[in-house]
Amino acid sequence: MQGEFHFHWLWSLPFCLTFDAKRKALKFKNLLPDVPPRSALNAQLKSFIKEQFSRRRPIHRRLDPNRLSVRYSNMQGTVSITFLVMEGDYQYAVKKALSLINEIFVGFLNVNFPEYTAAHFHKRED
Repeated sequence: MQGEFHFHWLWSLPFCLTFDAKRKALKFKNLLPDVPPRSALNAQLKSFIKEQFSRRRPIHRRLDPNRLSVRYSNMQGTVSITFLVMEGDYQYAVKKALSLINEIFVGFLNVNFPEYTAAHFHKRED
């Protein structure tokens, strides 16, 4: 079973989420445009995602590697993020996927790369 969902979310932006039951995967396709593979944004975003699994994070904000795996891809400057569901715990996966995407936009990008956010998502720099 597969499905593709289109919805408006953060800052009324369009999002595309695909579900692949065979792979047990939730994928945010074409999440971030114009992210050069060798850029600081690309490197820091990959590190930010990896840090979400750190034991230094509070347990309620941490991603559990036994329940969820995150795959980052940058194809020709367009970032997609895939969440692989472990042990069939889709409720956990959806909750954590939405939380991570929210944190990427509202926290990571907004704080660390406000010029990128303003240029690509029409949000004013404050």
